[in-house]
Parts: sequence; C-alpha cells; structure tokens
Amino acid sequence: MEESTFRPDQPAQSVTSTGSDVFKIIKQLIDDIESDNTNLHAPALRQLLDIIIENRENKDLASKYKLIPLLNKFIGNLEKNEEFVLSTTIQHVIGVRNGSDDKTILAGAATDSMILSIFSPDEKTSKSGSKALCDLIEENEIFGHSLMTTGFILKHDALSCEMWTT
Repeated sequence: MEESTFRPDQPAQSVTSTGSDVFKIIKQLIDDIESDNTNLHAPALRQLLDIIIENRENKDLASKYKLIPLLNKFIGNLEKNEEFVLSTTIQHVIGVRNGSDDKTILAGAATDSMILSIFSPDEKTSKSGSKALCDLIEENEIFGHSLMTTGFILKHDALSCEMWTT
C-alpha cells in the first residue's frame, strides 16, 4: 500500500519554512503523482498547487522538479476531471509568474477561463462569462487586441457585447 503526503487530519504544513522541507515534500508529491494509485493524484496535486502559490519567489521550482512534463500526464488526455483542473491551474500559475510581461499575452492568460465559461452548456454560466469578457474589453482595449491575435474575435469594432450578453 502506498502512502500519501496528504493528511486531512493534520494541520497544514508551512511549505515556505526551509528549502529542504519543500524539497522533501515535493519529492513525495511527485512520487504520489507518478503512482499507479489514482487516489493519491488529486490530493498530491492540490498540495503541489499550494506549494507553487506559497513559494512565489522561487521561480525555478517548475524546472528544478520537471513539473511541466509531470503535469502533462493529466492534461494530455483532455479529460475534464479533478486532476486535469488542478494540473492546468498549476501550469497557469507557473506560466503567469514566469512567463512574458507582454500585456497582450497576459491579457490572453486572463481571458482563458472566461472563454471556457462562454462555451459552457449552462446558459447562466455562458452569459456570465460573456459579460465578464465584454466588461474587460470595454475597460481596456488590450483585451480586445489579445483576442484578435488568437482569432477569438475577428474585428474589435464588430464586437457587440450587447449581442453576447442578452
């Protein structure tokens, strides 16, 4: 039987205390994530997300522990389960923190989840995503330009937010 690092009955560990603590915890989490025991995956990914969030100054965690290929294990199959959600969230945090400072690229990262919401089969979620995206576009034209570079919208002037949200 494999043992997980996830301990719901114990208080949360401070993952920012020392580098060696983080090293040990991440190594065990990687073992859990690579395990054949699928019950260990989501709890380990949750704890890894906490570590990534709490250690914002340590930008080399992803490369040092080869996290991106490890997370791709859950992303590559495009199955929308908890492991997919957590893995893409971890990659999003790593990407935004360590990636480009280009405003158009950052705007694209900010709008990804809104675009997913727009395509929700739930009408309220879809309209809420549309409204949020339109509000951002109206507030700052960089968002519109970013969406044009991805092809999500073809012409900024032709975008009718009223059409999307009514």
